[in-house]
Order: sequence, then structure tokens, then C-alpha cells
Amino acid sequence: MEKIIDFLKYKYIAITLSCLMIVIFIAGTVAKGGLNYGIDFVGGMKIIAKFQDNSVNEKVIREALSD
Repeated sequence: MEKIIDFLKYKYIAITLSCLMIVIFIAGTVAKGGLNYGIDFVGGMKIIAKFQDNSVNEKVIREALSD
């Protein structure tokens, strides 16, 4: 005896869930401000530096890095 499962019976449910998930993803992405492209897609170099005190001036750092 062969068991027959009718998968096509659920095709509209699957299509509806897939479309709903796509719409939720797009809405969430737009609400968050768009995609955040990492350094691999933007190009260039990313430097993150943390300092102990707050006496560091951004202008001095930019001048030092521009050399």
C-alpha cells in the first residue's frame, strides 16, 4: 500500500507565508534605515580606536592619519 501525500494542497498557504515574510523583511529594513553595508562592500579601511580619557581631539587624530 502506497501512501500519497498531496503537497500541492498547501501551495497557497506556502506562497502566502513566503510573501508575508518578504514583506516583513522589507518593512523592517526600511524602518531600520536601509541595509548596513560592511567594509567589504563599501571599500576602504575602518579603524576603531578607544582612549582612556576624553582629552583626545578628533581634529588632531585626523591630521595625524592624513600623513
